[in-house]
Amino acid sequence: MTVTIEISGETAERFRQLATALDDNWVSYMDDVSLFQSAHAQQFRSFRDSLRPNRTPSAHSISVTPEQRLVERMKPAARELFPPVRDLVAGLADDVQIDATTGYVSASVNGRHFVEINPRSNRLAVFMRPEAFDIPKGSSSQLHNVLVERPAKANWTLDTLVQVTPSTDLDGLGEVLRAAYTATRNLTR
Repeated sequence: MTVTIEISGETAERFRQLATALDDNWVSYMDDVSLFQSAHAQQFRSFRDSLRPNRTPSAHSISVTPEQRLVERMKPAARELFPPVRDLVAGLADDVQIDATTGYVSASVNGRHFVEINPRSNRLAVFMRPEAFDIPKGSSSQLHNVLVERPAKANWTLDTLVQVTPSTDLDGLGEVLRAAYTATRNLTR
Protein backbone atom coordinates (compact mmCIF):
# COMPACT_ATOMS: atom_id res chain seq x y z
CA MET A 1 0.00 0.00 0.00
CA THR A 2 1.31 3.43 -0.92
CA VAL A 3 0.47 6.38 1.30
CA THR A 4 0.25 9.72 -0.48
CA ILE A 5 0.19 13.03 1.34
CA GLU A 6 0.00 16.51 -0.11
CA ILE A 7 2.36 19.17 1.27
CA SER A 8 3.97 22.23 -0.21
CA GLY A 9 7.53 22.07 -1.51
CA GLU A 10 8.49 24.62 1.13
CA THR A 11 6.99 22.43 3.86
CA ALA A 12 8.79 19.35 2.54
CA GLU A 13 12.10 21.20 2.72
CA ARG A 14 11.30 22.43 6.24
CA PHE A 15 10.59 18.83 7.34
CA ARG A 16 13.91 17.72 5.89
CA GLN A 17 15.74 20.54 7.70
CA LEU A 18 13.97 19.84 11.00
CA ALA A 19 14.68 16.14 10.74
CA THR A 20 18.35 16.77 9.96
CA ALA A 21 18.68 19.10 12.94
CA LEU A 22 17.36 16.27 15.13
CA ASP A 23 19.69 13.66 13.55
CA ASP A 24 16.65 12.00 12.07
CA ASN A 25 15.24 11.44 8.60
CA TRP A 26 12.13 13.09 7.27
CA VAL A 27 10.03 9.89 7.18
CA SER A 28 10.40 9.04 10.88
CA TYR A 29 10.14 12.74 11.71
CA MET A 30 6.82 12.83 9.86
CA ASP A 31 5.70 9.74 11.80
CA ASP A 32 6.52 11.47 15.10
CA VAL A 33 4.69 14.64 14.04
CA SER A 34 1.69 12.54 13.03
CA LEU A 35 1.60 10.78 16.42
CA PHE A 36 1.85 14.11 18.22
CA GLN A 37 -0.82 15.65 16.02
CA SER A 38 -3.17 12.70 16.62
CA ALA A 39 -2.74 12.94 20.37
CA HIS A 40 -3.22 16.72 20.39
CA ALA A 41 -5.44 17.25 17.35
CA GLN A 42 -7.57 20.12 18.68
CA GLN A 43 -4.58 22.03 20.05
CA PHE A 44 -2.74 21.48 16.77
CA ARG A 45 -5.67 22.82 14.72
CA SER A 46 -6.00 25.89 16.93
CA PHE A 47 -2.28 26.56 16.73
CA ARG A 48 -2.20 26.04 12.94
CA ASP A 49 -5.27 28.20 12.34
CA SER A 50 -3.84 31.03 14.48
CA LEU A 51 -0.69 31.09 12.32
CA ARG A 52 -2.35 30.94 8.91
CA PRO A 53 -6.09 31.57 9.05
CA ASN A 54 -6.44 31.87 5.26
CA ARG A 55 -3.86 29.32 4.12
CA THR A 56 -4.05 27.69 0.70
CA PRO A 57 -1.34 25.06 0.36
CA SER A 58 0.37 24.45 -2.94
CA ALA A 59 0.43 20.75 -3.65
CA HIS A 60 3.66 18.76 -3.57
CA SER A 61 2.94 15.06 -3.58
CA ILE A 62 5.18 12.65 -1.70
CA SER A 63 4.51 8.93 -2.08
CA VAL A 64 6.24 6.60 0.35
CA THR A 65 6.13 2.85 -0.15
CA PRO A 66 6.53 0.46 2.80
CA GLU A 67 9.96 -0.49 1.45
CA GLN A 68 11.07 3.16 1.28
CA ARG A 69 9.80 3.71 4.81
CA LEU A 70 11.75 0.65 6.03
CA VAL A 71 14.95 1.79 4.30
CA GLU A 72 14.60 5.29 5.77
CA ARG A 73 14.44 3.75 9.26
CA MET A 74 17.50 1.54 8.82
CA LYS A 75 20.72 2.38 10.59
CA PRO A 76 23.35 3.73 8.16
CA ALA A 77 25.37 0.48 8.00
CA ALA A 78 22.29 -1.62 7.12
CA ARG A 79 21.01 1.05 4.71
CA GLU A 80 24.30 0.92 2.79
CA LEU A 81 24.16 -2.88 2.51
CA PHE A 82 20.51 -3.05 1.46
CA PRO A 83 20.54 -1.94 -2.23
CA PRO A 84 23.05 -4.52 -3.51
CA VAL A 85 21.36 -7.34 -1.57
CA ARG A 86 17.90 -6.33 -2.79
CA ASP A 87 19.23 -6.12 -6.34
CA LEU A 88 20.66 -9.65 -6.07
CA VAL A 89 17.26 -10.97 -4.98
CA ALA A 90 15.21 -9.02 -7.53
CA GLY A 91 17.61 -9.98 -10.32
CA LEU A 92 17.25 -13.73 -9.80
CA ALA A 93 14.33 -14.08 -12.24
CA ASP A 94 11.33 -12.27 -13.67
CA ASP A 95 8.92 -14.23 -11.45
CA VAL A 96 10.40 -12.95 -8.18
CA GLN A 97 7.84 -10.87 -6.27
CA ILE A 98 9.28 -8.29 -3.84
CA ASP A 99 7.12 -7.10 -0.94
CA ALA A 100 7.82 -5.09 2.19
CA THR A 101 6.42 -4.77 5.67
CA THR A 102 7.40 -2.39 8.42
CA GLY A 103 10.16 -4.79 9.52
CA TYR A 104 11.53 -6.58 6.47
CA VAL A 105 11.57 -6.99 2.70
CA SER A 106 10.50 -10.39 1.40
CA ALA A 107 10.74 -12.16 -1.92
CA SER A 108 8.51 -14.93 -3.17
CA VAL A 109 8.11 -17.20 -6.16
CA ASN A 110 4.94 -19.16 -6.98
CA GLY A 111 3.30 -17.57 -3.94
CA ARG A 112 5.96 -18.88 -1.52
CA HIS A 113 8.40 -16.71 0.35
CA PHE A 114 11.98 -17.82 -0.16
CA VAL A 115 13.87 -14.91 1.40
CA GLU A 116 13.43 -12.12 3.95
CA ILE A 117 15.88 -9.25 4.33
CA ASN A 118 15.79 -8.00 7.92
CA PRO A 119 17.77 -4.88 8.88
CA ARG A 120 19.91 -5.02 12.01
CA SER A 121 21.98 -2.18 13.43
CA ASN A 122 25.21 -2.96 11.57
CA ARG A 123 24.22 -5.72 9.12
CA LEU A 124 21.35 -7.40 7.28
CA ALA A 125 19.95 -10.74 8.43
CA VAL A 126 18.89 -12.62 5.30
CA PHE A 127 16.58 -15.55 6.10
CA MET A 128 15.91 -18.23 3.48
CA ARG A 129 14.03 -21.48 3.04
CA PRO A 130 16.21 -24.48 3.96
CA GLU A 131 15.30 -26.84 1.09
CA ALA A 132 18.33 -25.87 -1.03
CA PHE A 133 20.84 -26.47 1.72
CA ASP A 134 21.93 -29.67 3.42
CA ILE A 135 22.45 -27.98 6.77
CA PRO A 136 21.01 -29.64 9.90
CA LYS A 137 19.42 -27.43 12.57
CA GLY A 138 22.05 -26.10 14.93
CA SER A 139 24.77 -26.18 12.24
CA SER A 140 26.40 -23.92 9.72
CA SER A 141 28.27 -24.36 6.46
CA GLN A 142 30.49 -22.26 4.22
CA LEU A 143 28.77 -22.16 0.80
CA HIS A 144 30.19 -20.12 -2.07
CA ASN A 145 32.43 -18.30 0.40
CA VAL A 146 29.41 -17.31 2.53
CA LEU A 147 28.63 -18.57 6.04
CA VAL A 148 25.12 -20.06 6.01
CA GLU A 149 23.61 -20.89 9.41
CA ARG A 150 20.61 -22.89 10.53
CA PRO A 151 19.84 -22.05 14.16
CA ALA A 152 18.92 -24.97 16.45
CA LYS A 153 15.69 -23.44 17.72
CA ALA A 154 14.43 -22.09 14.42
CA ASN A 155 10.87 -23.30 13.87
CA TRP A 156 9.70 -21.18 10.99
CA THR A 157 9.71 -21.63 7.23
CA LEU A 158 12.63 -19.29 6.56
CA ASP A 159 15.06 -20.78 9.05
CA THR A 160 18.35 -20.57 7.18
CA LEU A 161 20.37 -17.42 7.79
CA VAL A 162 23.18 -15.36 6.29
CA GLN A 163 24.44 -12.35 8.24
CA VAL A 164 25.37 -9.82 5.56
CA THR A 165 28.15 -7.41 6.53
CA PRO A 166 30.42 -5.18 4.44
CA SER A 167 32.87 -8.10 4.14
CA THR A 168 30.27 -10.55 2.76
CA ASP A 169 31.13 -11.94 -0.69
CA LEU A 170 28.18 -10.65 -2.74
CA ASP A 171 28.87 -13.00 -5.65
CA GLY A 172 28.75 -15.91 -3.22
CA LEU A 173 25.60 -14.52 -1.61
CA GLY A 174 24.04 -14.33 -5.08
CA GLU A 175 24.73 -18.07 -5.56
CA VAL A 176 23.22 -18.89 -2.16
CA LEU A 177 20.13 -16.80 -2.95
CA ARG A 178 19.81 -18.46 -6.37
CA ALA A 179 19.84 -21.88 -4.69
CA ALA A 180 17.05 -20.80 -2.29
CA TYR A 181 15.03 -19.36 -5.17
CA THR A 182 15.44 -22.47 -7.37
CA ALA A 183 14.54 -24.89 -4.59
CA THR A 184 11.44 -22.86 -3.69
CA ARG A 185 10.36 -22.50 -7.33
CA ASN A 186 10.62 -26.28 -7.77
CA LEU A 187 8.53 -27.14 -4.70
CA THR A 188 5.24 -28.88 -5.50
CA ARG A 189 2.06 -27.80 -3.85
